[in-house]
Amino acid sequence: MTWERPGPQPAQIRFEPSRPLSDDETWVLGNVPGVEYAEAYSPAMNMNVNMLIARPEDPVLREDAPTIYLLNGLIGGTGWFQFTDAVDFYTSRGVNVVMVTSGAFSCYTNWIQGNDQWDTFLAGELPLGLEPVLGANGKRAIMGVSMSATSALSLAQNNPGTYDGVASISGCASTTSPLGKIAADEVFASAHIPLTFEDVWGDPQGDYARYYDPMLNLRKLSDEFQGKDVAIFISSTSGLAGSESLTTTNDVAPGDVEQAINFVTVGGRIDIGANVCTHVLHQRMTMRGIDHVARFYPQGTHNWNSFKWAVPDSWPTLAPALGKQPL
Repeated sequence: MTWERPGPQPAQIRFEPSRPLSDDETWVLGNVPGVEYAEAYSPAMNMNVNMLIARPEDPVLREDAPTIYLLNGLIGGTGWFQFTDAVDFYTSRGVNVVMVTSGAFSCYTNWIQGNDQWDTFLAGELPLGLEPVLGANGKRAIMGVSMSATSALSLAQNNPGTYDGVASISGCASTTSPLGKIAADEVFASAHIPLTFEDVWGDPQGDYARYYDPMLNLRKLSDEFQGKDVAIFISSTSGLAGSESLTTTNDVAPGDVEQAINFVTVGGRIDIGANVCTHVLHQRMTMRGIDHVARFYPQGTHNWNSFKWAVPDSWPTLAPALGKQPL
């Protein structure tokens, strides 16, 4: 079953903020060289979506460059640019990198009710509007983490031929299973907002929710369905804390005992679940003959000290899909 929707219109791009920047956006713009702010007006949602963008500095590399889109987790924000080396890593290899900072608690999906139409925006309106402005070559990949790890898979599945590569980091691809629904509702509850699974996707066993469940739609990641080869990278840590999560050795909040406790307890519990989900995803993709690369880390919890590993580790998988050397 597919869900009829009008063809996307190109997003309107502007490089001047229409609202005050967040503290994190201001920090990135002041501390990460080569980053610029942009907004994309989404016709489907009738709102501006905030982004940070970096392009290759070398004019030769900038011309006809591919693009990677980075989605953040539950609270949106600037994590990929603030806590990883994504900007330098991708731009030095001749890739435009686009990080959406809007979309907190949205699951980056088309809601069954309400204004949120993130699938339409991310897979249609945004590349149609932004990539001509960047002079991009039409090759693109998408990477999601935590909440958006599921979104990245679903976006690729429901928009065949749109993406050349997809990476799903520390997420759970089974959204309509009992565990998946519980996880989604816990995520919404943690935001202290009156939002439920049903608000986003309706009845967990209904056609709409099942359409947006990546685990139930693995055939849509096949080369046959996509009409081309799609590079796929999935990963998760074990949930067992290592140096990346401890008080004096983590990079995100060094010396912060309370944060380290959160990394070990809350972050550990989340990634134990994500690890189980990702192993199941790996097994089912293997059984279906869907080519992919899976990386399981023996240590690590659900935080940016672990998420950052995905940037270099996914590159050998994504690079050829973007027309680049996996160096």
